[in-house]
Amino acid sequence: MPRPEKQLTPDASPRDWFGHELRTWRKKRGPLTHAELGAKVQVSGSLIEKIEKGTATCSKDLAERLDEVLQTGGVLTRAWGMVFGQTEKARPETESALPGRAEVPIQVHEGRILGRGSTTSPSGSPPLWTVAPSSPRAALPPSPP
Repeated sequence: MPRPEKQLTPDASPRDWFGHELRTWRKKRGPLTHAELGAKVQVSGSLIEKIEKGTATCSKDLAERLDEVLQTGGVLTRAWGMVFGQTEKARPETESALPGRAEVPIQVHEGRILGRGSTTSPSGSPPLWTVAPSSPRAALPPSPP
């Protein structure tokens, strides 16, 4: 005997609204089970259920496929940006832009790391070279003239 579906509260959050809307269309167009709808859009029925409950994120591509299969007229795709758009950020173009990476170069003087953002050596003179955090190896000091 299947367990009863969780009561949804569409006014609790945008994710909850999206999940409620998905469930409404799923039942209106079938009614389809989670597994049946999942098979039609090439995801697991478990994911469909989690999206309905507001515990999983829906990709934009999946929202488009759901709209097509459920013939919603694009409701889910139009709502996707407001609901999930902020969770799918563009990937950084450089390694130094990754979270947890310092944007400030590391200062080195006489083989000693002075720290991030340090501009002078212990003796007060400028460091001989700078090592960028994304560099695979230290830059060589300038050649003598």
